[in-house]
Amino acid sequence: MVTVRLARSRTGPASVGSLLLSAEDAAALAVKGGDEVRIGLGKWTGRAVVDVGPGRHATLHLPAGAPRLPVRSLALYSVGPGRLRLGPLIGILVMYRVSARGPRGSQMETYREIMYRAREAGGLAFVLRASAITRTGRRVTGWTRVNGRWRRCRLPYPDVVYNRISSRPVERRVLRSGRFTYLQRRGVPVFNPHYLNKWGVYRTLLQDDAVRPHLPETRRYRGPSDVAALLARHGRVFLKPAGGSLGLGAVLITRSGGRLRYKLNTLSGGRRSGTLRSLRQLGRVLPRRSDYLAQQAIRLATVRGRPFDVRALVQKDPSGKWLLTGAAARIAGRGRITTHVPRGGSRRPLVPVLQEVFGYRRAAEIRDELERVCVAAGRGLERLSGKLFGEFSLDVAVDVAGRIWILEMNAKPFRFDETPLRVLSQRRLVRFATHLAGCPVDSERNGEDWVLGARAGG
Repeated sequence: MVTVRLARSRTGPASVGSLLLSAEDAAALAVKGGDEVRIGLGKWTGRAVVDVGPGRHATLHLPAGAPRLPVRSLALYSVGPGRLRLGPLIGILVMYRVSARGPRGSQMETYREIMYRAREAGGLAFVLRASAITRTGRRVTGWTRVNGRWRRCRLPYPDVVYNRISSRPVERRVLRSGRFTYLQRRGVPVFNPHYLNKWGVYRTLLQDDAVRPHLPETRRYRGPSDVAALLARHGRVFLKPAGGSLGLGAVLITRSGGRLRYKLNTLSGGRRSGTLRSLRQLGRVLPRRSDYLAQQAIRLATVRGRPFDVRALVQKDPSGKWLLTGAAARIAGRGRITTHVPRGGSRRPLVPVLQEVFGYRRAAEIRDELERVCVAAGRGLERLSGKLFGEFSLDVAVDVAGRIWILEMNAKPFRFDETPLRVLSQRRLVRFATHLAGCPVDSERNGEDWVLGARAGG
């Protein structure tokens, strides 16, 4: 890989640019003076003639008709005999509105940071709307961050697209529109192609022998009999919307002394509690949603009297190996049935919490088991779904005995609060995208044990 400065061609045929290289850079790219090479950027390709001379700073004079780029340099890779590739060019598919200062939307700060990581690696990342993807167009319009300012840009179709559409209904409309099909026809891989459905994830992971023992018994809720069956076996049942998030609409039902008690997170973020004369009264308690899951409620381990669970992130490296990037403890707020931070929860580094609750030796065993189970879940879900994913976040329970349970998996992870861990996750994301773009990627040191102590958002 060589970093090249970019300039417009001023001499020679309009359809051919020139690539000025030192002997060392030419050797690194496996080219020699006089070679005519094909150069790709996203789905644009052009030609350039190699000119080798002493002491030269690698410079590419782009041919006429090449896209006008918002950056002055990019990485250049050799991807085959006579074939070079700039970038990679990474599209981040998001929802945004445009203000006088540029795009505004959910998690835009995270996307700005990913753009910085892409530039750090010699590539270019930009955000685009689904409406920019058309059946016949050759360019897409989006926004990127350069030198601390937003720049509107019109670029070739990217090498790879990272799906971060933040609304399930909008994503369903985009999928129905066929825009992902347009990308696939152009040879543009889309990773994390859709939101996950809780019931679908559970049914899929049941097929994985390594993960099945770590799944709480779950049923699709169709009536009180489903809750009754789980209550008879486990004494506690958790009802949650199959497509919900942040714990909204969740209900904990327990049987104690012959009485049925419930605690509810309302859809507006409030909470209610009370008793039921029978399970037939559930219809009066549940928010008006038709798609609920009934799940064995795990007796969570507690720290200083409050239950906690774990938010973990697994990501795939360029070789296809799944890795645990980080994990954090999420501690429930007073009187809450879920640990989500917007519902009053708090975050703490995981390892100190495990050590405080279970002691040093047992904490190390639980940490290692958590890593093994999370990696197995990421690998299994991608393999069994047949879809292309690069990362998953997981909600993981640690019960009072230290056993690991997979509660949920998500394809749209929240950002981490801990800066070193956030940087690591974004660099891994860019490396994976670079691999999907067809560019060679160097091996990475694995086994960063310290990341298990960091904090995750959400």
